[in-house]
Amino acid sequence: MSDVVMTGKPPPRNLRAGGAPVLITGCGSGIGLATALALARAGYQVVAGVKSLEEQGTLREDSRKEDLPVDIVPFDITDEASTQEVFHYLSLTYGRLHALVNNAGIAAGGFFEDLDDDEVRSIFETNFFGTARVTRLAIPLLRAAGSSYLIAISSMAGRLGVPAMSVYHATKFALEGLFECIYLELRPHGVRVVLVEPGLIRTSIMGSAFRLCRRFDDPASVNRDRAHKLWDGFQKRFERTAQPPATVAGEIQRILESHDPPLRQPAGLDSKIILFIQKWTPAWLWLRLWRGQAG
Repeated sequence: MSDVVMTGKPPPRNLRAGGAPVLITGCGSGIGLATALALARAGYQVVAGVKSLEEQGTLREDSRKEDLPVDIVPFDITDEASTQEVFHYLSLTYGRLHALVNNAGIAAGGFFEDLDDDEVRSIFETNFFGTARVTRLAIPLLRAAGSSYLIAISSMAGRLGVPAMSVYHATKFALEGLFECIYLELRPHGVRVVLVEPGLIRTSIMGSAFRLCRRFDDPASVNRDRAHKLWDGFQKRFERTAQPPATVAGEIQRILESHDPPLRQPAGLDSKIILFIQKWTPAWLWLRLWRGQAG
């Protein structure tokens, strides 16, 4: 896979972490793109995963323009063959990983009653099973580094429920449980496991690429009017409060510079405030507060 190396020359010897790369998935835009550029500028060797060659444009252009150590690899985390191929390439080329940042994901909305099985599976295939596949393949390379980081971009959605986004929240709840277990499994091997929990971030998956279920606008759905009201409210809140992807990129860089980062790291002011309030609010009161938001 050497033809997908976009820097055009061997990485310099003075890279941070001794040249062991940071693998980031979902670098075509948003958090992944911002993180790849931020870490490369900070001196890390970045291996940037993009779903297809068509998605590499901005990253390729910026990394070439600034002469950054970025190696772009196209692979779809939901495709076992292409993921296996990338890890074969990583093993031969680098032999170890300083960090894995699991960022690739999709967001979707709709009342659970209105979702078809294939819509549910599609969200889980990317957000959970794809992430789990990449993580499993990365663990031997992370362990080989002796001191490394395993990061998953979860969400504050992984710790609270809201109406009309049940399956997206379910995938994040699942990630939270999986990575808490992995944290305990890998701690003796020097692998630091961190769940980054952003709030509203101005990315395409929460904006223009946000998926609505097929029956979202179905007049026969008893949830149609309520779904539209909630969606309109979400869009207004997103436009008003969403923060730039650099917010999350900065948190990830701080994690990589920390010797003992926490298991869970909220990212963005809204996430930090909401999760702090949730922590100190009795469960019955928390649910009562959210019932008022549910329409």
